[in-house]
Amino acid sequence: MMNLSRCPILLLLLFALFCSCHDEDREDTPPTDKRTANFIVKYNDGSGIHPDYKAKVYIYYGIYSMDIAGFRYLSDGVLEYRGQEIVPDIELFADGKEDVSLLLSNTEKITVVVESSFYEGKIGITSYSPGDMPIKDTFIFGG
Repeated sequence: MMNLSRCPILLLLLFALFCSCHDEDREDTPPTDKRTANFIVKYNDGSGIHPDYKAKVYIYYGIYSMDIAGFRYLSDGVLEYRGQEIVPDIELFADGKEDVSLLLSNTEKITVVVESSFYEGKIGITSYSPGDMPIKDTFIFGG
C-alpha cells in the first residue's frame, strides 16, 4: 500500500516532468525559408479612417517587445536604453501604398514597430513568434 505522504511529491514530480517536456518555441508548421509579412497602416482623424501613406515600418529580428520594454524610441527606428542602441534589421516605408508587404529572410521571432506619418511621434509595436506564418496585421493610429 502506498504511503499517502508521498502522493503529493509524486504528483509534483509528474507535473515537473510534464512541464519540462513542453517546448514553447516548437514550430507546429514545417520549417521553411519563405515567411511573408503584410502590414496595413491607417489613421483615424475623427472624420474617418484613412491610409497612412507615408508610415514607416521597422522590423527587428530575434527580439520580442518584452525584451525592449525599457527602451525609448528615437527617430528612424532606433531604440535606446542606457546608452545601448538597437537598430532595425529592416526599414520599410509605405510610399503611397496602403499596405507594406515583404518576404522575411528567416523564421525567428521578430518585433515590428510602426511609426505613423499623420500623427507625429505615435508608434505601434507588436511581436510575432517563429511559427507565425504568414504575418498579417493592421495598425490604426488615433489622435
